[in-house]
Amino acid sequence: MQRVDPILTYTNRYNQQKSSIKFTINDISAPTEVTFHDEVADSFQQQLNQTDEHPIIVIISSCKSTFIQGEPKLTNRSATRFFINHDHEAVEELRNAVRLANWRFD
Repeated sequence: MQRVDPILTYTNRYNQQKSSIKFTINDISAPTEVTFHDEVADSFQQQLNQTDEHPIIVIISSCKSTFIQGEPKLTNRSATRFFINHDHEAVEELRNAVRLANWRFD
């Protein structure tokens, strides 16, 4: 994960309290902007605050993907699930690849 904006809380035109959080993920090849809304945004922020291992690896499943001006954008749906620094071999491999890529550019 590259960038995380602060969570935004606002009232929509129906006078309902809403929240959203925007962040950027990168799979070493290209960045992708992600926006989570409402309960998913709140849960993401809470889990992110409890994370101390870096780089942070985020796995997102069952999300809505769109291309806006040729750039991929992801947002949550009702079935969206996310995992932060999940204990899985693929996560460790990606973390090592990111560290290696960062080391090369330093």
